Amino acid sequence: EGEAGSAVDVLNLSPAEVGLSHDGTSPMVLRRRGGKPVELIFTYNVTYALSEVPYSSRWDNYLMLEEGSQVHWLSLCGSLALSLLLASLVAAIMLATVRRDLQKYNAIDADDDLVEVGWKYTHADVLRPPSGPLSLSCALGAAVQLICSGAVTLALALLGVISPTARGRLLTAALLLLCLSAVPAGYVAARLYRQIDGSHPYA
Repeated sequence: EGEAGSAVDVLNLSPAEVGLSHDGTSPMVLRRRGGKPVELIFTYNVTYALSEVPYSSRWDNYLMLEEGSQVHWLSLCGSLALSLLLASLVAAIMLATVRRDLQKYNAIDADDDLVEVGWKYTHADVLRPPSGPLSLSCALGAAVQLICSGAVTLALALLGVISPTARGRLLTAALLLLCLSAVPAGYVAARLYRQIDGSHPYA
């Protein structure tokens, strides 16, 4: 309050109105006319008003923004297109390399010696079974389980099925999908183990 109890606009308050002086420097150091430093205590009041909007719908203004959703899907499609372009480029290079090698192999007679270099030394290891088929199958099954649960959780979050306003809903959905994805994970692990070591299943 100002003099005689009158209201003062604190947003446009000048130092002289409260008996303080300022020399125009930055940061602003307020000093009384006597030269002693002064301590200012700022306070504010908060008034809580009852809203008629239910709690479950209070985030709708932020989640249903048309401009934000368009930018979001545009960036998502751009990233996907860039990933597909890079994958296609790598696949084209690999196909060209393999085609050139096959043509060279077909042009060489069976009696001629073929010198293998680089990664071509591993061509005999492609059909060789691994030393730990059970561990490999379990690792692949766990990877499939994590990938399936994570992909479905992200898809549900992108489609708006899982709302961030509900506490614990995202975590609950992730745990439930992790349990449900054990079915394809078990199938993939069992099928791989059967293919690798079919003579001793699950031994």
